[in-house]
Amino acid sequence: MQSIESETNRRILIIDDNLAIHEDFRKILVSDDSGADLKNAETAFFGAAEDTSPKLNVELDSAHQGREGLDKVVAAIANNRPYAVAFVDMRMPPGWDGLTTIEHLRHADPDLQIVICTAYSDNSWSDICRRLGYTDRLLILKKPFDNAEVCQLAIALTEKWNLSRQACLSTVELERLVDERTSQLLLAETSLRQKQKLEAIGSLAGGVAHEFNNLLQIISGYTRFAMDDRPTDRLLHEDLRNVMNAANQATEITGQLLRFSRNESTEKSFQPTNEIVTGTLNLLRPLLESQIEMEVNLGETDANVLANREAISQAILNLCINARDAMPDGGRLTITTEVEEPSDLQTGTAMADDLSFHDGRYSVIAITDTGCGIPTDLADRIFDPFFTTKEVGKGTGLGLAMVFAAAQDHEGAVTVQSIEGKGSTFRIYLPVAVQPSETADCGQYPQALLQAQG
Repeated sequence: MQSIESETNRRILIIDDNLAIHEDFRKILVSDDSGADLKNAETAFFGAAEDTSPKLNVELDSAHQGREGLDKVVAAIANNRPYAVAFVDMRMPPGWDGLTTIEHLRHADPDLQIVICTAYSDNSWSDICRRLGYTDRLLILKKPFDNAEVCQLAIALTEKWNLSRQACLSTVELERLVDERTSQLLLAETSLRQKQKLEAIGSLAGGVAHEFNNLLQIISGYTRFAMDDRPTDRLLHEDLRNVMNAANQATEITGQLLRFSRNESTEKSFQPTNEIVTGTLNLLRPLLESQIEMEVNLGETDANVLANREAISQAILNLCINARDAMPDGGRLTITTEVEEPSDLQTGTAMADDLSFHDGRYSVIAITDTGCGIPTDLADRIFDPFFTTKEVGKGTGLGLAMVFAAAQDHEGAVTVQSIEGKGSTFRIYLPVAVQPSETADCGQYPQALLQAQG
């Protein structure tokens, strides 16, 4: 649907087979300045006469047959310059009569205000209503018509058209705002459910992990005692060493559960995003397979963020490890940093504290792989704790949940865009921070950053 010009519409179409009628309408509705010089001379000799003719700011157009009028209405709509009012003669031989013309006009432009001009009683008002229906967009003007009546109709109906259009546009805008707000509320509700789920599962996991960790300490302790008691038994030592390795792995898992369950706001400081990424690369490279090519594109603008370096670094590592596991036969892993304005944000499937982003710029860390991608039916579950598509023993299902928790703790967001069979892109959004030395007014800080410092 094309948009309608916002300025007032004063376009009027006259459809009549009588050329004299067109001239009469033009004399009544349009100011004629062709004799301006003569009028000026007359005023100089005889003085100014009172001008009783109305000065209507209308744009008049003419058609001499019904079909021609329809063509002009259709063309006007296509050019985004519709007519507000049409004066239509009832008899226009040899073509369509007035009623047939009006039927076509109303089908082409339902908003058009129409005045039937007739000197005959060919059709009664009841006959007209039976054929055209009862409508507030149809009036009758009897010939010979009065100049004042024509002017009143032209002014009233063009104003009515404009008021109706303004009301329509206001309704459309209101519906757009309602749809937009509804979408925001649905996203916020999804985010709230995710947080509640994380909190509930985290509390349960923390309790289980704490008890399980106590048992692992006992297992590890007695295993060490056994190894110390039999220092010469090589076969027994090998078995006990395997027990210790399994216990250590289990301890690491319980450690992740405990860290996940705490869900505490971490201590933050001003950190350049590029430095966080660069520092993480040293930890990442040994974890990648040789057949995976890594590309790093650091943005020219190294924005500062108020962040916990370890938490963000761990989030980047988790995403990169997932990317590695999605490319068992090799591929390309790309890490990019950039700064985006709220209007440029690429959201995709999002999980955040508030999915309507705060005002201000965001520092974005993007991790892209050329792996297997995420099946569409699983996209809404990937941030759920303990959800994993990896084989048993190869993943805890906490990696993305911890990424989400880190983004939430930093008043940011994490989003994903994925095409199954082609790869995925995860983006971590962190609000750009202003160091105290860069501003003298603490009131300029985003509220989210002031809260995070506490």
